[in-house]
Amino acid sequence: MKERVFELFNEHEMIEPVTAETLTKAFEGLDQGKSHILILEATPLIEKSPFIQVAWEKGIYVVEIQFKDGKQFQQFRKKTEDVRECHELFQSYLSGKLPELSGWQDVTAEIIYYYDDEEEGVAKKTSHPFFVHHFTHELYYNIIDDYAPFGNDTGNDSLRMIEDHLAKEEDVEDFDSLPVYVANSWKIEYLDPMKMTDDPDLISKNEQMIFESCQLTIAVGFGVIKITGGIDSPLKERTICALAQMSTLLPDGKKAYQLQIDDLKKFQAYDE
Repeated sequence: MKERVFELFNEHEMIEPVTAETLTKAFEGLDQGKSHILILEATPLIEKSPFIQVAWEKGIYVVEIQFKDGKQFQQFRKKTEDVRECHELFQSYLSGKLPELSGWQDVTAEIIYYYDDEEEGVAKKTSHPFFVHHFTHELYYNIIDDYAPFGNDTGNDSLRMIEDHLAKEEDVEDFDSLPVYVANSWKIEYLDPMKMTDDPDLISKNEQMIFESCQLTIAVGFGVIKITGGIDSPLKERTICALAQMSTLLPDGKKAYQLQIDDLKKFQAYDE
């Protein structure tokens, strides 16, 4: 049998070599707030488990372990206030022992990506549960309202493009790069909504470009949440700026855009 190799890392660095001693030091750093995430990966898998991870969130340690069988996987979560309990779970994993999952929560539905059916289009049943729970207005599933995220041609096409991209590249982590990715794919210039002004001359000279940049940014922002269940703060802020810009350009849609701004502001980003 192939010798098992472990990789240990946090959000800052790879930690080598992977030993009981370096694992202890890594948890000391986690406990002291020097890092907030710690991941231990195993190759080959431990009884179909590729990794165990822990994240510190507002005084609570969130431990998750994944099991993978081909393209199918399950992920389980346990929360605790005791960093020592987390350390013991990692030490056991390092020795090739898996935890007893009684009391762990199956969070697979939160982890998988959700893609619309081509024939049915935008729908709740093909949207991430976090998106469905938070963005409850029918506007978010409207495909004919120009003020809706996916209701205009640019927005709907942008959603389809990032669906295709994420389906092929599920390890994409920089969601904020997706608006530029969409614009480059269409070979159009992207005007960053965070850098736009209300200068009437600038707007009149670049109206089409501003419209396209804002509409695709809005679709990407909401689309990322719809597909993955989350968003990073840079893309969230960029989407809010795009909505505000569209509200200025299309005053008839002010109410719809403000609804989206308010809802998005209330949705917590990964890094907030």
